[in-house]
Amino acid sequence: MSIDHVSVGVTNMKRSKAFYDAALAPLGMAPVYPVEINGQLVGVGYGVPNKPSFWIQLPINGQAASMGNGVHIAFRAEKREAVDAFFLAALEQGGVANALLCRKFQRRYSLAQPTRYVAEFEKVLASLASTKAARDLEISGAMLQWLAWLMNELHPPMDRALIEERGVVDKILLAETWADTRLGEVITLTEWAKAVGLNAVYFGRVFKRETGLRPMDWLNQRRLQLACQQLASTRQTISAISESCGFASPFYFSRVFRKHFGQSPSPRCSDCLCVHRCSRSRCRVFHHAPWRRGS
Repeated sequence: MSIDHVSVGVTNMKRSKAFYDAALAPLGMAPVYPVEINGQLVGVGYGVPNKPSFWIQLPINGQAASMGNGVHIAFRAEKREAVDAFFLAALEQGGVANALLCRKFQRRYSLAQPTRYVAEFEKVLASLASTKAARDLEISGAMLQWLAWLMNELHPPMDRALIEERGVVDKILLAETWADTRLGEVITLTEWAKAVGLNAVYFGRVFKRETGLRPMDWLNQRRLQLACQQLASTRQTISAISESCGFASPFYFSRVFRKHFGQSPSPRCSDCLCVHRCSRSRCRVFHHAPWRRGS
């Protein structure tokens, strides 16, 4: 996947075009794709014929261009599978899907009323040429009406795969939250899966897919983080900390702690820097610095 084209917003199109015409010429980039609406130049694409890679444009909302208003970046992918993977990865990181992207569109459509389509889109173009005080609201309204008409004509079905995938990710995030509030309790895989409405086998599989860890391994790492914090900030005994962090016994706690950190748990854990690193939806505990011996 690579960047297909980049757009930046400008306020004075005439002045901006003169600037970029001159600045980009030495790079072999010419103004190859001018865009006009009702005789007004609203955008220019620079690059080689039939492939503009850099655009300048007047922001579509009619407001002044800024660092965030008018900027547009488009990525290119060679296969549809790469686009889907890109989209799902963005969702997993907390991105919000455009509602239209949750629909399954065909590659081509033949409209039953092509003249009606043109008429509806002309309303959008007319709003762009408006000089009224509420021009931005007028543009938004016209575009929403056009999209609503188009969606009613096309009737694209919801993409069930995307909906189900999003639902699974949400359930894993819910599972992490559920377990985080019960670290001091006995948690079984069956009980944990049932709390988010999944069977234990499927839950274990998707949990590892989304977090990179098996559920109980993830749970132990969260408990180790809590234990390390308590060792560093309290004077509780190893037995008390083991119990408060949900370990079955002090012996099991010591064994897991030693396996992860290379040392037995000790109140001198202030010498140990336990840091929390987040990757996708998972959280892991890491021993960031070696334990100091003999001091």
